[in-house]
Amino acid sequence: MKKAIFTITLILIPVMFFVLIEFALRIAGFGTSYSLFIEDGDTWRLNRQAAAKYFSSRDILIPEMIDQSFPVNKPEKTVRILCLGGSTTAGYPYEININFPFFLQLRMEQMFPAYDFELINLGISAVNSYTVMDITDQLVTVDPDLILIYMGHNEFYGALGAASVEFAGLSRSLIKLMLTMREMRLYQALQSFFDLFREEIDQKQTNLMKALVAKQSIQYNSEEFIQAHKNFRSNLEDILNNLADDEIPVILSTVASNLRDQKPLSSLADPGDAAIQPALKAYRAGRNLIESGDHMAALDEFKRARDLDLMRFRAADQLNEIIHRVADSLKIPLADIEDAFILKAKYGIPGNDLFLEHLHPNPAGNDLMAITFLKKIVEINLLKEEPEGDYRRIDMQKLAGYTLLDELIGELKILNLVSNYPFNGKTGFCVQVPEDKMVRHMAQEHLSGKIWWDGAHFKLGDYFLKKEEYRLAAQEYDAVKIADPGNPTPYYKLARVSELKNDLLRAEKLYKKSIELHHKNHFLFAKLGMIYLAMNRFPDAIDTFNEVIKKEETKPQLSKQEQSQLYYYLAVAYAQIGELKKAQALLQNILERDPDHARARDLFDQISKYLAK
Repeated sequence: MKKAIFTITLILIPVMFFVLIEFALRIAGFGTSYSLFIEDGDTWRLNRQAAAKYFSSRDILIPEMIDQSFPVNKPEKTVRILCLGGSTTAGYPYEININFPFFLQLRMEQMFPAYDFELINLGISAVNSYTVMDITDQLVTVDPDLILIYMGHNEFYGALGAASVEFAGLSRSLIKLMLTMREMRLYQALQSFFDLFREEIDQKQTNLMKALVAKQSIQYNSEEFIQAHKNFRSNLEDILNNLADDEIPVILSTVASNLRDQKPLSSLADPGDAAIQPALKAYRAGRNLIESGDHMAALDEFKRARDLDLMRFRAADQLNEIIHRVADSLKIPLADIEDAFILKAKYGIPGNDLFLEHLHPNPAGNDLMAITFLKKIVEINLLKEEPEGDYRRIDMQKLAGYTLLDELIGELKILNLVSNYPFNGKTGFCVQVPEDKMVRHMAQEHLSGKIWWDGAHFKLGDYFLKKEEYRLAAQEYDAVKIADPGNPTPYYKLARVSELKNDLLRAEKLYKKSIELHHKNHFLFAKLGMIYLAMNRFPDAIDTFNEVIKKEETKPQLSKQEQSQLYYYLAVAYAQIGELKKAQALLQNILERDPDHARARDLFDQISKYLAK
């Protein structure tokens, strides 16, 4: 007995030692929390560092989720849907206003107007089912009404994938243990210590396709191929069982890729390798069958070419078969994205009509994904009521408000991607050529990091406004307003457009909305007063101008020149309602501070002469 106690004590002492170190490091604030959600008062924010948990290579630029926030306490009649997956879910290569979760939210708002919708995009580029499995237990925290899952293309080259530089073995148990350890501050401390002895990285890899590939060739039905698919199935079952335990509804989906217009990637990366011939032969057979009009046979050959492609960037048929079987066995609703793309595509074979390159959808492809998920949501009767209207009548480009600038930002990213490994410039991808060169210039300015996405739209809109191209200016401002409705700037810029078009009622509405979002901005109040003045609503103008003056007395924001203009227009409003002495006093005050104010001098003289009669 004493010996047993002694043995247990010997084991517990080092364990307690490490536990105390871990506790001390956490108390000291050392290390990184990889929690998916951060509670900030009454708001949830996404943790932009969460993805770092899945990437250990120091020379890779860690992908980040779209910056989003939403209430801790879900408002009544609000439907919260979380969207999980990789780069397609995240919306790569576009910015925040072209991705299927955003398109789905807009469509649901149109068809179920009695509800508010929060489509939270949890997509992370270059991750796979291990990441989705790892974050699943955190999802219940934010009280979701539904989970959408689109994943499968990254099982080999995504973080922790079987052919990735982040490969940690084919054992799921080992990978799960490693992910748990990465949360520990002691592990992070040791990692930081060893990093001190590693060579400094001058520039991080931004091309994740190139950076993550460790093994270029994975043979069809090889041991690695089979084990990776077995692990995917086990991960998927764990994900769905965990969500079922938390009683969270989920819709699973198949994955789609470019079959018709994407040669096997292995043939582009290493055209001299004899092992690529079976895939290339099947691809050529598919092209020939299209020419002969046998589209069904062509589809089979293109699928065969994809499956035989030694570079496993596109999911093979086996993966979609697993998704079908698991969904059927666990009674999970399935949105068949692959089938939807086949039905929609030219010749019934998905190609460049729906994709940008090997697997990332263009705007039409993203909208097709949104429609496919929407149909399944309606089918499972999530909201317990019928949708209004016909989804086929919705113009997504108009509804989402994205412009040629948004498309060019994505296309220029793809142009850079396909110019490098593994495409090596052999795709024939072309970027749209805008009529006005300023559009491409602003896209390039954004991509070079010189201007934020919203700033690029504002600058381009201001450019069009100066050219009196009001429709084009409004489109740029609208793009930001729709994607970021809490941003006050697009509202007052749109108000200015309406003002110039003499649509004063709309200008009033837009200035009020901007003030609602940024009520501390004195300039916006002054602009609203100007609109009232132009509408001959003089009492409203007077009240608004006086409110600005009161605000300026406590915390000045306007320049001296702007203050003089404010007093001048207030004097004009008083003069219009016959309060001439008040107007005269205001004008005299302006002239004492700014004797060269010509308009104030002229109006002061007119009023003084009138009062002298």
